[in-house]
Amino acid sequence: MHLANQISTLVAAKCTSKLQITDSDFSKQFKSLVKGKLQQLRHDFQQKYQQDAAWKVGSLEILESVVFAHEEMSKKNLEDEWVLKAAIRNGILGYIPSGGKLQKVTECSWAQAEGFQMGTKIIPSDWFKDRFSWLSPDGKPIEPDWSLSDSASEIADLQRWHYYSKEDEQNDSADEGQHLELVEIEGELEEQLELSRYNILTISGILMVLPEEVELKVPQKVKTFQWPAFRQLSREEMRLMLQQLYCLPEDGLGEVDLLAGVHKDTVLLEDQHIQMGWSLLSWALQKSGAAIPSDQFGIVDSALTRNIALQVHVEYKQFLIQKLKNHLERHSVLCVPIFSENPSHWTLLVVDQRFSPAQLRWYDSLQHQSQDAIQAATLVAEWLQLAGFEPLRVNSAFQDNSDCGWWVLNYIEVEARKLRGETITLWPGSRVQYWKSRLIQVSASLAKELSKVQTQLGNDIKKRQDKEKKAQAAKAAAEEKLSSMKNKESAAAAKAKELIETNSLRVTWKDLTLEEKHQIKSLLGAPEVQETQLQADIGRAPSEESSGKRRKLENKEVENQEQAILSHAESFQMTIDSYTEEKVQQEKELKEVQQATFQQLSERTDHPVHRD
Repeated sequence: MHLANQISTLVAAKCTSKLQITDSDFSKQFKSLVKGKLQQLRHDFQQKYQQDAAWKVGSLEILESVVFAHEEMSKKNLEDEWVLKAAIRNGILGYIPSGGKLQKVTECSWAQAEGFQMGTKIIPSDWFKDRFSWLSPDGKPIEPDWSLSDSASEIADLQRWHYYSKEDEQNDSADEGQHLELVEIEGELEEQLELSRYNILTISGILMVLPEEVELKVPQKVKTFQWPAFRQLSREEMRLMLQQLYCLPEDGLGEVDLLAGVHKDTVLLEDQHIQMGWSLLSWALQKSGAAIPSDQFGIVDSALTRNIALQVHVEYKQFLIQKLKNHLERHSVLCVPIFSENPSHWTLLVVDQRFSPAQLRWYDSLQHQSQDAIQAATLVAEWLQLAGFEPLRVNSAFQDNSDCGWWVLNYIEVEARKLRGETITLWPGSRVQYWKSRLIQVSASLAKELSKVQTQLGNDIKKRQDKEKKAQAAKAAAEEKLSSMKNKESAAAAKAKELIETNSLRVTWKDLTLEEKHQIKSLLGAPEVQETQLQADIGRAPSEESSGKRRKLENKEVENQEQAILSHAESFQMTIDSYTEEKVQQEKELKEVQQATFQQLSERTDHPVHRD
């Protein structure tokens, strides 16, 4: 009783049934609910099968009735607090600690407001009045008078006799020897119990494992992965996510997918949302320094598995199979999101190839399994040639609404954490709610970035078109003047024609689009460029500076990036003449040659030739 922090007490004979809550308030109602549920099950069975079969009570019916009764009693307790009321009425709950003293429950304001009283018709309240007599007026226990207790004096005499008696010590040596034998036997049994985890059950018997055959495993403490703040998501990283989602327009000519937004009322996720969640998880792992190598962990594009589940592109079956197998060859642990219809539902198949044979884990958050989901998962397993797949889910928590896609993202994160060696402590329902807020936030950020990219791309295309028009007009004017020459086959005419073609094809840094500049930066990959880009990303974080100062900083960062790119332009044979002294010198030389050529043409013709 001391270990349980309880005070021992005596219950008078034949009073247990009157004091125990199970007997006074629970049993009768519980049995009535169980009986009513069994009658309902009997009625449902008779309505369904009529006279074709006889109804019998089995384990399933008993469990359903007991669970139903338990849930009803729990609901009732939430409504009228019958457990608390019975505990006070039966005298089990008499005091509560309050301000360093014990206060009577019946004197509390909340108990008086609810009408809680101590005592019943069978047990009058007068029977409980003496139990409050051992408290002082200020609510503190009074020191007991042990002289009034016969048992206390007997215990004291026993302790005195044990102290002076030596009879117990006569058998100490024998007891000690027996104790040592028990310790040795206990150690052997513990070792056998530990080794039994590795034993193999065969048809002929159990294959035992010896202690020397077990390799010592030293657990390593793994730091728990923490999600970074979304303000650390730079524009370059958002562009990379859009590119992975096939939503980033590169030149304004190719086809791109529309970005599907995620809102508070979004229930069923699309395949693009699953891929968006995977891109977000990859970014978070990389940003927090907990990145998992790509050959250890990966995911199949959910659009591919969706097409398989919906039986689209049947004519490309072999191509899809090979594409799936390529994923399986690249990753030790592969997550395969699977979509099925009737009802529309997402599940997750995990192939863990760290073991031989590979372990298969199937996550299905639907409370009542769907045959279409089982068939879709079985189809994918057959295409991947995964022997031994059984549609037995490994999760024990299930969805409440049509939020299966959120649960799939949750289980992908769980698999990544387990692969890192983390211990999963957060309840799945809470992780699902976190995923909803994350995807809503990153979806809005990607939509804003996409709008900026589209606006910039439109401006770049318009500038290029305007410059092309001007170049074509200048070229046409030069060709018209060249056509007026008498001797069109002369060396001067050929040189002038060559200059026209060269200048019309000349491209500068200003002529490049935003995407082309981005590709040049990626190709260069110089440490100076990367360092400048990192500083630019940090500079884009929210600060207390005014918008004018921020624009100046961004302009300065762009200038630094351009200078770093220009220092490496020669190695990639980029024609960025206007930004280097060498190209400027070449332009001067070309102008001098052009002037001399037109001067010669003017001297050889009857009328002067003007250069536009």
